[in-house]
Amino acid sequence: LWFAGPRSETGEDMAELQVHGGRAVVQAVLEAIGKIEGCRLAEPGEFARRAFENGKLDLTGVEGLADLIDAETAAQRRQALRQTEGALGHLYAGWRQRLIATTALMEAAI
Repeated sequence: LWFAGPRSETGEDMAELQVHGGRAVVQAVLEAIGKIEGCRLAEPGEFARRAFENGKLDLTGVEGLADLIDAETAAQRRQALRQTEGALGHLYAGWRQRLIATTALMEAAI
């Protein structure tokens, strides 16, 4: 599957292969990919890092993704999903706006 940036999850052009078959088929595909110049497998966490660097995920979203990977219960999974979807980021953005407005009022009063 081809995902064109900037509309991809990472904000960059990327391809995803979905391979059907046994281990021998998967191994053959991986070996063929390794022979293509400039083509390689992603490093662990690379997609999250690239999404963060390209503004597709904020820090709380990246932390939520790590929590989702480590989730052991349904409640942990739900909380991690809320975090990756930006629930904490939106909350923090609201706090930030209120702090800026309060600071402006205090500076105007001084």
